[in-house]
Order: sequence, then C-alpha cells, then structure tokens
Amino acid sequence: MHQNPHPEHNASSLWGINLAIGYLLALAALLFLGTLVVGLGVFTGASTFGGGLVGGTTALALCLLVGVLQSGIFFSFAMALMGIKSEVMQLRKLNKIADDSHARLAAMDQRLTEIAERIPNLSSGSQPSVVASPAVAAIQQPADMSQLLSAMIELRDTLLMSDPEKAALLKRRLEQKRRGLLDKLHHHLRHEEWKAAETVIQDFNLLFPDDPQSKNMNDELAFARKRKVDRDLSDAQDRIRGWIGSSRWDLVEPQIAQLELQYPDDKAVVAYVDQIRGEMHSWHQEELQNLIGQLKDASDHRQWRRASLIAQQLLEKYPDDKLVEKLRSELPTLRKNADLQEVKDLEAQFKELLQRRRYDEAFPIAQKVIDEHPETAVANELVKMLPKLQELMKQDKLRRKAELGDAG
Repeated sequence: MHQNPHPEHNASSLWGINLAIGYLLALAALLFLGTLVVGLGVFTGASTFGGGLVGGTTALALCLLVGVLQSGIFFSFAMALMGIKSEVMQLRKLNKIADDSHARLAAMDQRLTEIAERIPNLSSGSQPSVVASPAVAAIQQPADMSQLLSAMIELRDTLLMSDPEKAALLKRRLEQKRRGLLDKLHHHLRHEEWKAAETVIQDFNLLFPDDPQSKNMNDELAFARKRKVDRDLSDAQDRIRGWIGSSRWDLVEPQIAQLELQYPDDKAVVAYVDQIRGEMHSWHQEELQNLIGQLKDASDHRQWRRASLIAQQLLEKYPDDKLVEKLRSELPTLRKNADLQEVKDLEAQFKELLQRRRYDEAFPIAQKVIDEHPETAVANELVKMLPKLQELMKQDKLRRKAELGDAG
C-alpha cells in the first residue's frame, strides 16, 4: 500500500507557501501606498511652489505608474504561489484517494482470503465439516455464500484491472446480455407474449443499435404473430361453418366480432369477416321476406293469433327495417283480433263441453275467459252463468257418487 512518507514536510511546505504569499501581497500593498504618498507630496509641492496644476498632475501620474509596476511584480509572484498551492493541494487529495483505495482493496483481498480458507470446499458446493467463526457457522446455504464470494472477488479484480482488460470484460458482458435478450425473446414468442417480446426488442435496439440481428428479431415476432392469427382464424372458420349449417347465426355474430376486435388490421381476417357478414345479411333478408309472407298468409286466412305472433317476431328480430316499422301501428289491431279469435275459440269449446255435460272441464275455460278477457261480451255472459254452472257441477258430482253407491 502506497502512503505519503512525509506528512509533516507537506504541512510545513504549505505553511511556507502561505507565508510567502502573505509577504508578497503585503509588500505589493506597501509599495503602492508608498508611491501614492510620494506622488501626493510631489503633487502638493509642485502646486505650491509654482510648478502648476499640470506639472503636479504629471508628477502624480508618474509616481502612481511606478508604484503600480513595482507592486504588480510582487502581486504576480503572489498569484503564482497561490496557483502552486492549489496544485499541491489537489495532488495531496488524489494521493489520499489512491491511498484509501489501495487500503480498501488490500483489506478486501485479505478478507476474501480468510473466507476462502475457512470454507475449503466452497467451490464444490459441499457442506464444510468444521466452521472457523460464528459468522460463517450461521450460513445455511454454501451455494449462496459461493455466489457472494465470487461476486466480491470479481469486484476486486475489476477494480484492479487495466483499461484494456476492463474493455474486454465489458465486451464479454455485452455479448452475454445480447444472448440473454435473444433467449428471452424466443421464450416470449413460444408463449405468445407479444408485448413482452416488443419490450425485449426495444431493449436490444437500445443496447445494440447497429446489430443486424435486430431485423431478424422483428421478422420473428411478425412471423409468430401471423402464425397465431392464421391458427385462430382457421379455428373460427371451423366453428362458424358448423353454426351456419344449423342456421345458428346468433352464435356467428359474436365470433366474428371477437375476430375483428383481436385482429383489426389483418387483411385475411377483415376479408373473412366481410364475407360472413355478407352471407349473414343475405340470410336475414331471406328470413325477413319469409316471415312477411307468413304474416300475409295468416292475415288472408284471418288467423289473427298466428299473425300477431309473426308480427311480434318481426319487430323483435328486425326493429330497424322499414317494412317492419309499419307493423308497429298495426300490431295493436292484430293483437285485438287475436284476442277476439281466442275468445271465440274458447266459447266454442265451452259450449261443446256443456252439451256433453262435462262441467268440470267447462268451468276452467269459463274462468280463463273471465280472467284474461274481462271486457268482452262473452266474459259478461259467462259471469252470469257461473252460479248455474257450479250448481250443475255439484249435482253431477252427487249423481256420480250415488251411482257408485248403487253399484257397490
């Protein structure tokens, strides 16, 4: 370890330089003040004894010039000594930093040597049988200690390296970083982690802007993405083909919407989505025309209940179609006619059951007409008939009971 052999000499040298600077500055000031006093005296004498103001001023100026020149010489020497002092202090500081660095490196080297001696089997990763100190005895995992020791030795060696050795080490580390980024990119591509892969490529471009591998990395990412798109598109086509075969267009729309959301800029996906949407539009137009034809047929045959159901279906499935929009104003009339038709059918069933004396079956039908269509004339008539109907039901029940008793 390098140390300054004469610290007292250095201190006394700086003290001597400071003293010399002080003497020179004081001497320069005294010379300037002396010439100033002499000049003022000459100026006063010349003005008093007939030399005139011009002569006194000239004499004063000459005295000041001589004083400035003389004091300037000593002042320059003082400034030169101050510069020398500054350089000496800077050199002392650098020497102290060097001494401290050598001391720390020597202490680190000694400590590492002690640790290596206390753990003789560290390189093989085996558990030492005898531990020399309590600090080492507390270590539970020799492998971790080996990594720490290796890192400390590497730090020591790096600090002691020359500039060419450090440059070679940096080159090796950059190559290791380069290979690590390439391996990380391939890992993300295998797991289809596109954002992470893009981040790796950005890091690679930042560290290695002129590396030709950068283009290959972008090509690999583009190829992996395209392969993923093609696979997803093929799977979706298989599912959609089955749904179209069974006319399950309600399942087709969410599937193509998902494809469009995932791959909005892929030409193959966009073309396929447009194709399926065209087929779906054609199918819906065909279905619309078919339902409109069924509605017309039901209306022509005065099948109001069927017509009302078809109209409701059209309004639910095609609410924005201009042809369907006209049905909104006609739907109340269709529903009214459907209700009247239902009442008429129920009334016919009720009368038929009365004629066959099946009162128990006729009563629920009458009750349904009264509950669901209370505003109709048929409902009013049935309300009047309910007491009579209940009496008939009671008599019929007693009669059957008596018949069962006679038979027994």
